[in-house]
Amino acid sequence: MKSRVVLAILALLLAAGSAGCALSPNINVAYNVAYLWTREFMGFPVEPPLEKPKLDNPARYIGDGKCVFCHAANYYVIELTTKHVLAFELLVERKESKNKECLPCHTVGYDKKRENNGFDDSHDSRELQGVQCENCHGPGSNHVRGLKRVKIYLSEETCKCHTGSHHPTVDEWRSSKHANSMNDLKQSSQAAPECLKCMSTEGVIGRKVNLKNAVYAITCVACHNPHKNVNSVQLRMTPQDLCISCHTAGELKVGQPVHHPQKEMMAATGGLGGVVSARGHNTGIRQGCVECHYYTRPFKSESEPAITGHDFKAHVETCSSCHPNGNDLKVSTQAAIKSALDRLKSQLDAIDGTKLEGAQKRFYDEAKFNYEFVANDRSLGVHNKVYAESLIKVAQERLGQVQK
Repeated sequence: MKSRVVLAILALLLAAGSAGCALSPNINVAYNVAYLWTREFMGFPVEPPLEKPKLDNPARYIGDGKCVFCHAANYYVIELTTKHVLAFELLVERKESKNKECLPCHTVGYDKKRENNGFDDSHDSRELQGVQCENCHGPGSNHVRGLKRVKIYLSEETCKCHTGSHHPTVDEWRSSKHANSMNDLKQSSQAAPECLKCMSTEGVIGRKVNLKNAVYAITCVACHNPHKNVNSVQLRMTPQDLCISCHTAGELKVGQPVHHPQKEMMAATGGLGGVVSARGHNTGIRQGCVECHYYTRPFKSESEPAITGHDFKAHVETCSSCHPNGNDLKVSTQAAIKSALDRLKSQLDAIDGTKLEGAQKRFYDEAKFNYEFVANDRSLGVHNKVYAESLIKVAQERLGQVQK
C-alpha cells in the first residue's frame, strides 16, 4: 500500500509538472493513473479515467497570473523590472486608454477579428492590461493544461509593435545589415559553421544549428533578453561588450583572412607594425560603439518621426559634440584612407603571391594582412585614423621589400 501511495504522489507530481511546463506528451496518462490510485487509496469508488481534454481552437488568452506558478523567475523580471508591464498605464497617463489604435500593443490579446478571451473580449479586464507573456508567446489556455508547448519566436515579427513613426525600431532594423546577416553569410565563399554564433540569432543564443538549418538573421532577441533585465533595455551584455563580442577579428594570424576587426582597430592592436600608441574612438567616449552608431531622436511629427538608432549607422549628428566640422572631417578622412587602400590593392594585385617563397612570401602576406585589417574594419579610418594610416604605411614598406 505504501508503495502505491508513493507512486500516486509521484504520478501527481509528474502530472503537475507536465501541466506547467508542457514537456510530457503523456500528461493525461500520468494524470489518470494518479487520479485512479489516489481514489483507491482514499477508499473512494474507482471511476472511469478522465477523458482527454480538447484543445481550445482558437486558443484563449488567460493572463500572466497563470504563468507565475511555473515561471516565477521570468514573471517577476517582466512584472517588476521592465517597461512592458507599464504599457497600459502609459496610455492612461496620456489619456489614450480607449484608443483602438493603441490598445492592440498595450494590452493582451486585443483583436476585434476573433473571440479569444483577449482584452477586448474580457470587458477591459485588469488581468490583461500591459504587455505580458502571451503578447510574445501567444494565447496560453492550451499550454497551462499541458496540451501544447508554448511557442518561442525568434523572428522580429514578435516585436512588430515597435514600428511606425512613434517607435520605428523594427522598421529601422530592416534597413540594417543585421537584418541581412544570414543572406550575406550564405552567399559568402568563406562561410563556415563557426560564423553562425554571430551571424544567426539561433547561434547567438546558443542553439545548435548549421549553415543549412539556421534561419534567423540578427533579430531583436539576439541582443535583447526578453526574460532578464540586468543591463539597459534588457541587453544581454553591456552595450559595448555586446558590440565587440561579434565585431572582433578574434585570433589574428598572418596568412589567414581578417574579418571585422573593429574592436582591434579601435584599440590599436592586432595589426603588424602599426603605431601602438594610437587611440581611436574607444577613448573619451563613455559608451563606446553606441555613442556614434545608436543615434536617437524623439517623435516630433509624421514628417519628423522618431529615430531609435536601430539602423546602427553612424549619424554625423553624433560627431558634432566633439567635432564642430564633423561631416567634413569624416569625408576627408574616408577619402584619404580609401585612396591609400586603392593604391595598396593595386600593388598587391600586381604581384602573384603564389609564386613567392621565403622572406618575399612573408613580406607579401604581411602587406596583405594589413590591407585586409584596414579594409575590413570598413570605417575607412573613422574608427582610428592614425592606426589605419600607420598600418597602410607598413604594408607599403613590406611590398617594397618584395619588389626589390
